[in-house]
Amino acid sequence: MSKPENALQPQPSHPNWHQPTPLHGKHGVPMRLHNILSYAVTLVLFPLVGVFSHPGSFKHPFGKPILALATLLWMLHFARRTAESAWIHRYSKPPAPYLGVLLEYLYYWGQGSLIAYKLSAPDYLGTSVLQLALGILLFTFAEAGNAWSHFKLHSLRAPGELAHRIPRGGLFERVSSPHYLFEILAWWGYALAFPCAPTLLFASLTTAILLSWGRARQRSYMREFDGQNGRDLYPSQRRAVIPWIF
Repeated sequence: MSKPENALQPQPSHPNWHQPTPLHGKHGVPMRLHNILSYAVTLVLFPLVGVFSHPGSFKHPFGKPILALATLLWMLHFARRTAESAWIHRYSKPPAPYLGVLLEYLYYWGQGSLIAYKLSAPDYLGTSVLQLALGILLFTFAEAGNAWSHFKLHSLRAPGELAHRIPRGGLFERVSSPHYLFEILAWWGYALAFPCAPTLLFASLTTAILLSWGRARQRSYMREFDGQNGRDLYPSQRRAVIPWIF
């Protein structure tokens, strides 16, 4: 597919793009700081709960290989997300209001603690080696795709630039938010590798949230890139999150 001549040029921002949403306003926590706190605390809470949540567990921290592996994958994910929030992402949204910040902290910190508590329980035995391997394989593939997608979005704008460009290349030719798709796949891979009610709940809630966000992002792209006043026309064949389906 040939690229329009102005596809790599900054596009005039559509007025609807930067309108505050219920989770963004003039007052609150800057988005970069908000995300760093959200991910960094989640990163630290998981091993702490895994070590201290059950009587006597601190005497043999991560004594179960399945818990050590689950903790490693969890920490790798949120270490990456913390680093991306600090150095990769370009933020243009207004600060997140305090209520939205509190809700997200409760979500990540609560879910992480619940998963760690369950996986560190003495009676948690895990699953078969085959299922564990398949889950880790899916998780690893999705993590790599998520990191690639974030770097691709990072390269679209210079620091401080608010104008947007249409993402091109790879899975961006099929969906508007491949980073959401990879995030969903990562947590289903995690739930496959470490099956229990909390991991399945986390994967399900993450899927519902990111599908909703993906649809909103798709609509924002289509409003901004409407083909008028020198703006590009957004590719109509792209889906929001899942190729050919959603």
